[in-house]
Formats: sequence, C-alpha cells, structure tokens
Amino acid sequence: MTTPEAGSKAASIESKEGAPLANVLLAYRENDMFEWGIPLIQKMLEREGKNVAVRSFPRGANRQEITARLEEEGQGLTDLLSSSRVVSDITVGTVLRNMNLPDSAAEAVRNGQGLLERPFKKAAAGFAKSQITEIGFNASSDGKMSKENTAKGIAFFVGRIKETLGDAPGRVVILSDKMADHEPFYLRGEQNRFSASMTPNDLETWEKEAAEEIAGWVKQAGLSDEQVVTMTLRELQGSPKFEGKTFIVADRHNYDVEKLGIPLLKMPIETMITDAFQSGVITSEEDLAAFKGDIHKSVRDIFELGEEK
Repeated sequence: MTTPEAGSKAASIESKEGAPLANVLLAYRENDMFEWGIPLIQKMLEREGKNVAVRSFPRGANRQEITARLEEEGQGLTDLLSSSRVVSDITVGTVLRNMNLPDSAAEAVRNGQGLLERPFKKAAAGFAKSQITEIGFNASSDGKMSKENTAKGIAFFVGRIKETLGDAPGRVVILSDKMADHEPFYLRGEQNRFSASMTPNDLETWEKEAAEEIAGWVKQAGLSDEQVVTMTLRELQGSPKFEGKTFIVADRHNYDVEKLGIPLLKMPIETMITDAFQSGVITSEEDLAAFKGDIHKSVRDIFELGEEK
C-alpha cells in the first residue's frame, strides 16, 4: 500500500503478482527545494537502472501525521525499507527511526537519514563558491553552511535584489519564527530545537537571536538600520503595511508567510539559491547547468555510481 502523497511518483513495492521491488526509496517532507530537485534525482537514478520508490508528505505535516501515514503501510513498508537503499530528509528519517522496525529496516533508515539534503547543500556551496568569490565565500567540503558563509550568501542575494529592482528594497523584514530549524542556527552547543530540555521560552529567545544576527548581515550588505526589521509573523500580520518595496527573510518552515504575497527569501541558503533560480533572481543558464551538475555529482557519490559515462 502506497501513501496518497507518493501517488504516481512512487514505484510500487513487490506485490503478490510479482511487481518489481524498489531498490531505492526517497522519503521526505515537501518543500520548494525538493519539489524542484527530487524529479531531477529520480530521473537520474532511473537512467542508472534503479527502481525508485518515493514517499513524500505535504509541507507542514507534523511528525505524528507522517507516522500515521507510514504505519498504514504495515508490512509493506518494512519490506520496502529492508530491500532498499533508503535516502531521506532529516524529518522523515527521524520519524522512521522512532518506529518499531526490524534490524535490517532500522539500519537502512539510519544509514540514509539526512542524505537527501546533501546534494542540494553541496550544489549550493559549489554555486556560492564560484559566484560569491568577491566577498570571500569559502564553502566547506561537506556542504554545511557556517554562519560566516550564510552571512556572505545573504549579502550576495541582497545585492542581487538591489540589482533586480534597480534600487534597494524599502524594507527587509526578518521573521524569527522557526529560524532555529536549519543551518546555521539548528545547533546550539549540544542542543537542537527538539531537545527535551528546550523550553518554549528558550526556543523563542534562540529564534529571536538568530533573526537579529541575520539582520546584522543584511545591514552589512548595504541597508540602513531603518530598512531592516526583525519581528514574528504575527507581529508582521498585525502591523501597518510598509512603504516601498518589501522583502522577507524567513525559514522555509514558516509556511504561512507565503500567504502574504510579499517577495520572500527562504532559509537555509540552499533553499534560497534554489528559489532564486525559480524566481528569476538568478537567470544564467550556465549557472543553472552547473548547479544541476553538482546535484548529479553528489547523488552519484551517495549511491556509489562512479563517474558518469
């Protein structure tokens, strides 16, 4: 039994009639980055002869909802996990790891948790390293985005926005909600936002500190103190409309912000870069080809496919 979210995108698992058994499972919660990039990865793997199954869940689905949908599959899910190379995002991987799975399925889940983000992080790092050299971007080899690199990436995009508009935006609003959900703010020492010791007040303080740090980076890109504001989504919804052109910087888990219809830069940086290709902030076909090429190279590394012929 497949989930409805998988729909026609998912290859079927083996049935009593002997349908082919998937040997790759891609499991994730949807976001802009995955909606754009997963079809590229799936087509690439299928060209390599892989039988690909997909388990995707709507953006905003919580862990309880994802768990319930997976549990509906029963033994079919266990068979699929045990027979496949499982590559998931962190969210669905965490759900799967918390399920009562046999050893073979649990090991497959453990080995692939979080790997689905890696091609996009490495491609983002590669793009940034080649395009943001004028401000000294130095991408790490594993594709992780440090605060320094994120700051430079944001400076790059603020510059691109200024070029696209012909002048600086009238206002950049940094929304603190969910800002600790991704790099470079996900970890604070040994804690993350899901730590049992993290109280709601602690998390809110952490998110506001992250927003203030981003505001500082935006100002370093050439905007004045008056042009940069930090607030929560609720505060923004209750405030008078800003004069002039407004851009929002928000984490991609801050789902309701899209309803405002205000131009948006989504954290983390790999999502921001992917969105920039889709929105036309980055228009170079050469840059797009290089970005896709880095995604393909990382996927080949993950699945040990060797050099492309």
